[in-house]
Amino acid sequence: MAQDEHFLAVCRYVERNAARAGLTRRAEAWRWCSLWQRQQQPRPEKWLLSGWPVPLPEDWVQEVNRPQTEAELEAVRRSVQRGQPYGDEAWAKRAALRLGLESTNSLASWLWQQELLMDEIRTVDEVIARYEAVTVADVQRVARRVLEQPMQLALIGPFSSDGPFRAAIGG
Repeated sequence: MAQDEHFLAVCRYVERNAARAGLTRRAEAWRWCSLWQRQQQPRPEKWLLSGWPVPLPEDWVQEVNRPQTEAELEAVRRSVQRGQPYGDEAWAKRAALRLGLESTNSLASWLWQQELLMDEIRTVDEVIARYEAVTVADVQRVARRVLEQPMQLALIGPFSSDGPFRAAIGG
């Protein structure tokens, strides 16, 4: 999702779920919501929430509790159902193509991997900027480092002779 009002729109959609479903009158009162977690001082389960790539607005609780329009709801839902990045149309198309997010499974996997491997979720803009910053020298440096390591190969047969493989690896 874009690192702007689109990010906040998705967070608002998520944090407003219980109130929208009629489970509570105010979103921050729902104990199993990230908004409730963020309102507690000190935060009981700090590890549950990652930092946001944008500052939390000062009036965030009031904003979350303000009902969303049908157009706002539909825009977020359409993005989720189609497995597409959420942002303005041109940005979303560019991001989906660059990051291989053409399907719902790809998007979910990408977000999950970020959280699991890096303990943070970067915006698509941040990831694209990092991709664009890679130089030929960076690729060559990594290739040298990888190729300097002893390689182990596994071959699956059956083969009538291991001669061609031994010749290929100098053995």
